[in-house]
Amino acid sequence: MYLSSDKQTLNDLAIVENNHNEKILFSLFKHAETDGGNKCIENWLYSPLKNEKLINERLEAVFCTNLPTLTFDRDELDFIEFYMSSNDTPVDSSILSSYAMAAWRLLRRDPQRYIVRRGIDFLIAQIRKLYTYSKEINDEHPIIIKTFSKEIKNIAESSKLKPLIHTIQMPDDPHYIDQIDYILRYEYSNTVRTLLNIVYSIDAIQTLRRTAQKRGYCRPQILRHSPLRLKDFYHPCLKSPVENSWDMEHSTICLFTGSNMAGKSTTLKSISIAVWLAHCGFPVPALAMNCPVFDHIYTSINLSDSLKGRKSHFYTEVLRVKEILNKVSPDESSFILFDELFRGTNAKDAFEASDAVIDILKQRANSIFLISTHIIELAFKYQPDKKCSFYYMHSKIKNDKLNCYYTLKKGISESRVGYWIVKKELMSEDQK
Repeated sequence: MYLSSDKQTLNDLAIVENNHNEKILFSLFKHAETDGGNKCIENWLYSPLKNEKLINERLEAVFCTNLPTLTFDRDELDFIEFYMSSNDTPVDSSILSSYAMAAWRLLRRDPQRYIVRRGIDFLIAQIRKLYTYSKEINDEHPIIIKTFSKEIKNIAESSKLKPLIHTIQMPDDPHYIDQIDYILRYEYSNTVRTLLNIVYSIDAIQTLRRTAQKRGYCRPQILRHSPLRLKDFYHPCLKSPVENSWDMEHSTICLFTGSNMAGKSTTLKSISIAVWLAHCGFPVPALAMNCPVFDHIYTSINLSDSLKGRKSHFYTEVLRVKEILNKVSPDESSFILFDELFRGTNAKDAFEASDAVIDILKQRANSIFLISTHIIELAFKYQPDKKCSFYYMHSKIKNDKLNCYYTLKKGISESRVGYWIVKKELMSEDQK
């Protein structure tokens, strides 16, 4: 059901908290009207799916434009949660004990009676609202919403909750209140939790729809064996991003070249984020996207030396490649990104090591591999290979200035600006 990944990938794509306790990708979507709705969005974002049917059902609900709107009151729902989690144990008590308990609480000025009564009122009002919403759903609406509607009706119409929904005004009778409290917080607590989860799921769906409309994100087309294509995609966290198009229709390995500062890493992250969001059933920052269903997503971008383990950067890279390949069966479909493969060693070793890895990757025909490299010779070696495709980030030196256009082009970059940067920044400084 769920696609497999790991902590390194979550960090690389800024899905988890960074050093400033910010979940960058989550922050784009955490605009739900309820805390439960935001928690639902976070859970979906942390748990991408690998089931084509489930992904498309969620996308169908998110992009449905003719759904009735369910309204929410954050304060009331917060109070309901507080009421449901109250420490005292509800008791299905006798009339005498109910009145005795009411008198005892009154004398002690115990606020629990207020919490119970107010919690019951808010909860019943929310169930009524859900029931009304469920009756507006018809056969033309998305599967997920129809499932919610059926579940709401089954609970509301065939349980002890039915009389509560149709009660115009609840009597202020201690014994009656105790009975209702016992039903809601003890006997039907799991049922109530199911209804609240439906509320939060609908809030999450409505929030994702608003985000897609506000930001202009697209609905990805998900098909198990579809080619991977992106049109006018961009990194969602950039203020003024440059849109690019890219595809992997006829290859399984894509080599990215280009100079430093040209935008390779950002572009690779943008593609990976789009693939991740598509598997979550989320809107994607692009004009259009066709995406196959992967069993795994792994990235290797922000690796660091392990001084504690006495491992060099190069050895850490080798172990990361080994770790990923060990996790991925050759028969499974995987999306894997290696940014600047083997940057932690000299050019000759990096070429030979990268060459050896690509030979292994070519044997995994069911997966897609993105590799960025500064080693132009490596790209030229594989240029005749039909299993490989090539893109580069366009940049050039003009009027003694490095111009980075952040545009993605097909082919292999022959731009070599490393010496120019050193000369510009260090040698010119030495001459001052």
